[in-house]
Amino acid sequence: MSKTKDFKHIISIDEAMEIFKRNGLIFNRDQVREILEFMDKIAKLVVEEYVKRV
Repeated sequence: MSKTKDFKHIISIDEAMEIFKRNGLIFNRDQVREILEFMDKIAKLVVEEYVKRV
């Protein structure tokens, strides 16, 4: 997964780490950044598919 300097997440990496931690999942900052980037890509694909169908 590529890392971009201008990538902005809906929630901060620290917030995501805390949410994961509360649910028993421990990740380092780089892993959380990659997870958030992946989730963003999935969300964009879902929106694009939805727009095609409407």
